[in-house]
Parts: sequence; structure tokens; C-alpha cells
Amino acid sequence: MSAIKSKWYVGKRGQVTLPKVIREEWGIEEGDTLTIEIQEDELIIKRKVDPMKKGEELRLGMRMSEKEFKRFRDEMEKAEYQR
Repeated sequence: MSAIKSKWYVGKRGQVTLPKVIREEWGIEEGDTLTIEIQEDELIIKRKVDPMKKGEELRLGMRMSEKEFKRFRDEMEKAEYQR
């Protein structure tokens, strides 16, 4: 990821719009979850990665059938719960 600096303006309702170049580079889409951390005089915005969305990208990249992917996803979820 490249370093990007930009100014953002806060709207009347306290909303900010992420520039398209940032949304595209980080894969941020409508409905995604972002978190904001406050550290001293900085706001740090983090993207929460949806494992199902990432899983679908993985399935397509690996050319798995939907049935194979569901089995793989179930195994990954079981492993996550066992931690």
C-alpha cells in the first residue's frame, strides 16, 4: 500500500467521505465496518476484514466449487472457535 495523504471535511451530520482512491486501494465497500482509535492527538482508522468476504475471494482465486468452499469455511470456523 502506498502512502496517501488527503484532507477530509466533516459534514453537518459529522460524516466524512473516504476518497475513492483510498476505498479502492483498501477494498472498502459500502456496508464495511471501520473502527476509529484515538491515540493522543491522532485518529487511527482501521478496517475490520469480513472473513466471509475474504473467504469468497479465496474461493474464487482457488477455483473451489461452492460446496468445497462451504466445507473449507466450516473447518476454518471450527478452528477459530477452538482457539
